[in-house]
Amino acid sequence: MSILIVIFFGKNAMQSYCKNFIICLILLKSTVISLSMLKKQIQAVVDYIEEHLLEEIKMKDLTKVALMSQSSLYNVCSQVLGMPVKKYIRYRRLSLSAYDLIYSDQSILSLALKYGYSSSASFSRSFKYLYGQSPQHFKNTGIYTNAFPRIVLLNQVPGGNIMVNFEQNLAQLNEVIKQSPRGFLLDIDIDKFVSINQIYGSEIGDKVLQEVPRVLQRVLNQHAVNTPVIRIQGDEFAIVINSIETDQLKQLCSKM
Repeated sequence: MSILIVIFFGKNAMQSYCKNFIICLILLKSTVISLSMLKKQIQAVVDYIEEHLLEEIKMKDLTKVALMSQSSLYNVCSQVLGMPVKKYIRYRRLSLSAYDLIYSDQSILSLALKYGYSSSASFSRSFKYLYGQSPQHFKNTGIYTNAFPRIVLLNQVPGGNIMVNFEQNLAQLNEVIKQSPRGFLLDIDIDKFVSINQIYGSEIGDKVLQEVPRVLQRVLNQHAVNTPVIRIQGDEFAIVINSIETDQLKQLCSKM
């Protein structure tokens, strides 16, 4: 992994810098897909899905939102989102359930029913497929990982293309920055992540994205650094650290 360290002094200056910093990351790292004419329709579908994740989502309703046939919607979503629409819905629900596992007292069965599963067993199988561990084990770790953030289609770029980008956790990042009068921002990038997907397949790539923040969080916990690992881009994560000496920070980075 590559680590970029940014020193900041004063939360207002950091918030301004961070906003520009994230925008640069989006422009540099977003995936370009030649489907510019479909941006508004697919974004409308994504927005509809996000608003109805706790309800039954029917394909006929999505086709009405997208103003296209079911077969066309399947094909376009697979190309633009990089996966079938049903898989996107499933992964988003599982990602929300992961948050509930850590930050609520709801039982696994309650969460299974909440997110559209008929039993805790079927929910556990799907959860383990995405997160590489059972819901109970994930809950016991006490570490939340947003394995699959919402997708946002960015504005068109020259040449008539759409940039596809996982929605940044800017609200969470800004909140951490507000609580940090001074310190360091670590931008952590997975080296050659595209090659991992190309050589070993997207399933292995997904597991890498799940494991990296867990490893980073364990390193932070071992050094008694109480701060979250925040996913800010497809294969990039941010960590805001304050009240730490430079030598300790170097040691921390060497373990990542």
